[in-house]
Amino acid sequence: WNHAASDFQMITNEQGNTDIDYSIARRPVVDTFLSNCWRYDQDSSPNGGRFDLLAGSDVQLFDTRQIPGPVLMIGGSLDPLLYFDAIQESFAQLPLRDESRLVILEGASHILMLEEDFHQEFQNEVIDFLE
Repeated sequence: WNHAASDFQMITNEQGNTDIDYSIARRPVVDTFLSNCWRYDQDSSPNGGRFDLLAGSDVQLFDTRQIPGPVLMIGGSLDPLLYFDAIQESFAQLPLRDESRLVILEGASHILMLEEDFHQEFQNEVIDFLE
């Protein structure tokens, strides 16, 4: 489940090792997330227990033209796994894109919904979209 740790923003500690930046995400939240990734994904991702839209800048895992309702896509500008051109293309293919939203939170990374500086903004975007 170490593959899921890289979803968080990382820092280099005093010993020169890379670790999760716990000033951005709280340790209990990180531990719970990593435990769940191991349980659901095991050693496989994408689309183990989670369901990913893209597996690369040119590998779309499902056809967004087949989604019958409005969609909220949220990503972080620092997400190393977010392929901005591909996301915009996938968004443009949505049948109800006029009722859908694509939101990129500046400074957030892959696990923005768990990061201290962004979890509230993420939650607000979801609630606003659902209302």
